[in-house]
Amino acid sequence: MKIAGGRQVGAGDTGPGGERGGESTGGSADPADGRGGEFYRLLIDSALDIIAVLDREGMVTYTSPSIKTIMGFKQDELVGRNGFELVHPDDRERIFEIFTRSIDSGEPTEPAVYRFLHKDGHWRSFESKGIGMFDNPAVRGMVITSREVTDRLRAEQEQTLHTILQHAS
Repeated sequence: MKIAGGRQVGAGDTGPGGERGGESTGGSADPADGRGGEFYRLLIDSALDIIAVLDREGMVTYTSPSIKTIMGFKQDELVGRNGFELVHPDDRERIFEIFTRSIDSGEPTEPAVYRFLHKDGHWRSFESKGIGMFDNPAVRGMVITSREVTDRLRAEQEQTLHTILQHAS
């Protein structure tokens, strides 16, 4: 499993807080359910949403493998970069305020829709929600879950336009 800086943590390694890597240990990541770390790694690897971790300054410390399929970036390509750099300039201040308000309050972020620059140079719309896990030594950041909603928003806009045109005639 990759963590901050793209460093690989495996069965014999420990993470920044001394935790053991659970990827190939066969041990349980959650003793209560008896499932091993491999189970959770497979869930993350096959997720259709992007999961990212940002530190308090907004620097990316982790992105899930889905970043490649959805945004064209290699999994570790954004690690070490400020996560707000690729947010559309018209959305950046609002999204940064949501992020900092969540850090200050200790509460999860509200869902937010914004545009993010795809590696191919086109803007894509995302809906994201974050939860601070800064005190968890295995995470030490805000976990952001993002879903690409470009097509959904486009369809909603077309439906709204269609409705307006119907009522206008």
